[in-house]
Amino acid sequence: MTRTAFQALAAHLGIVEEYTDFHSQPVQTGRATQEALLQSFGFAVTSDAEAKVALRTLQADEAARALPICHELQADTQTEFDVTGAWTLSLETGETHALRGAPLRLPPLPVGIHALTQEDEGQTCWLLARPATAPLLQDLTGQAKVWGATGAIYALASGRNTGLGDYRDLADAARALGGQGAGFLGINPVHAIGVASDPGLISPYSPSHRGFANTWHIAIDNLQRFGGVDASGSGGAPGGVIDYAASHAARTAALDAAWEVAKAKDLPGLQAFRDAGGTRLAQFALFEALSEVHGGDWPNWPVEYQTPDSAACQRFAKDNAQRIAHHVWLQWIAQTQLTEAQTAARDGGMALGLYLDYAVGARPGGAETWMGGASHLQGVSMGAPPDPVSSTGQKWGLAPLSPFGLRQTGYREFAALLRGVMRQCGMIRIDHVLGFFRAFLIPENGAPGAYVRYPFEEMLAVVMIEAHKAGVLVVGEDLGLVPKGFRQALADRGIYGLDIAQFWMKGAQADLPPKEFRPHAIAGFGTHDTPTLAGYVTGTDLKNLHKLGFLDQKQLAAQTKARKPIVSGDVPRARDRLHKQLAESPAALVSLQLDDVTVEEMQQNLPGTVDEHPNWRKRHRIAVEDMSTHAELGAQAALMRKAGRAQAKD
Repeated sequence: MTRTAFQALAAHLGIVEEYTDFHSQPVQTGRATQEALLQSFGFAVTSDAEAKVALRTLQADEAARALPICHELQADTQTEFDVTGAWTLSLETGETHALRGAPLRLPPLPVGIHALTQEDEGQTCWLLARPATAPLLQDLTGQAKVWGATGAIYALASGRNTGLGDYRDLADAARALGGQGAGFLGINPVHAIGVASDPGLISPYSPSHRGFANTWHIAIDNLQRFGGVDASGSGGAPGGVIDYAASHAARTAALDAAWEVAKAKDLPGLQAFRDAGGTRLAQFALFEALSEVHGGDWPNWPVEYQTPDSAACQRFAKDNAQRIAHHVWLQWIAQTQLTEAQTAARDGGMALGLYLDYAVGARPGGAETWMGGASHLQGVSMGAPPDPVSSTGQKWGLAPLSPFGLRQTGYREFAALLRGVMRQCGMIRIDHVLGFFRAFLIPENGAPGAYVRYPFEEMLAVVMIEAHKAGVLVVGEDLGLVPKGFRQALADRGIYGLDIAQFWMKGAQADLPPKEFRPHAIAGFGTHDTPTLAGYVTGTDLKNLHKLGFLDQKQLAAQTKARKPIVSGDVPRARDRLHKQLAESPAALVSLQLDDVTVEEMQQNLPGTVDEHPNWRKRHRIAVEDMSTHAELGAQAALMRKAGRAQAKD
């Protein structure tokens, strides 16, 4: 079939013309969807004539380039380009080299993102100089296999927090778990949510900005050294339900009182933090201050405030310097406390330390899109096509990065986002890493969604670059259906996969299939979005799904019957058996959920619900103060040590 100019432009920009749905049926991308996606890319075309002009312009610009806009290469190797003329090589460090082509020979490049600029034409080729692989477990730790625990920072229970887990809880928990032989402690994302976000928004996967820290988890009894005064919290009972409003009120009151004292002081550490943060930190703090006046969704602001470098924003910054300084101060505390939690983890014996989550996207109206400009798409949301779980598909309400804009700017924004997380951990999980290959984008105007191709190799190169510089192990969440060769491509680059045991436990199979676990992966029984081990064994999750209308009586009976071999015996016995099989599997890393250790039946999040389930509100049943001596935790740690995943305690 001959393409129209409109279809050709869409295809040229990576909009997939057809995909195969869950039922193996072809789905065509319609004209309305193509038009909406092109609009989000910055191409306002509505006719074949306009599309033809846009496509010819793109092709002419590409043909006129001596080198592509981006080029991936391995660092510390000799590179040669068949071009002539004078060029300037600008390294990421600021160092420059004058070069001449015919051919153009580059010196071996250090790991980083560098610029090669043609002097006569002014055209720049971004050089993504990556290491051979991302850091590997053996290289980072000297160990072939480790285990760790996963949980949620908001769910950490202690007698001193505000009812919501905080960064001191995180440090204490990591120190205690390190003493039990754990190599890492994984938690939910701690990205900035935003001071003026919707009060009902508590999901850590809907951040305002992924490059800054969530101030909700500041420990208020640790403020004196930040120039303020310490306060105390009333804590929260293990296993209880979090009252976010009460926690926020207590924390805000304590921080406001501390700021009244701190703002009059000369704080050298704060000034050093502000200087290191530069323009990005200043813009984030400006966004927070503006949002307190105009609301948390910047597209609804007066137009003069919708770009950070506008004259109106500069006037606002001058007139509200103290409020902006307050938000810089909050980030200083949050980022310092988070960094100290990583230090506590390593000092406590953890081989890797904190295992942080990099969420798949940010809110469309949050600070990240306001600051990121061309690096993000507007007017579309990330999501998923219809499947048996959701007959209408899923719309996540998250703004995607722009494949076109990322390449034009040398991936600088993407690298900065990764750096913001990696600087405070020893291990990072990239949520929905398939999005680096293709993303399902849904127009906000109601048109159906479609897949858009992303520059996979280049995005992975940026991940490898930042992981190398930070010394961080990378896990790519590669669950579900992925293209052939996708998982191997990740492994070849040193990126670990994610194997979830319950997805393989089908039919009469009562035990895990340990040989199927990949050596280059992190294996666990479940995630925050799946049934806990106890919930799975007792069928509590199925009963809840039936109660909520997701399963009819026939489906409930069939799925309950299928699990019958697994539920034989009591829950602790099933837990010990399954954890032992995980420990003995080939997987390099094994994660045990804190909720599985304490046989909690209720999962942290039930996808597809908002208020029907206590999503993101359930505290762990083990108090932070008890983690060093908790009998069940100690028994599970012993299973891991016996399987060679950690050294026994001295």
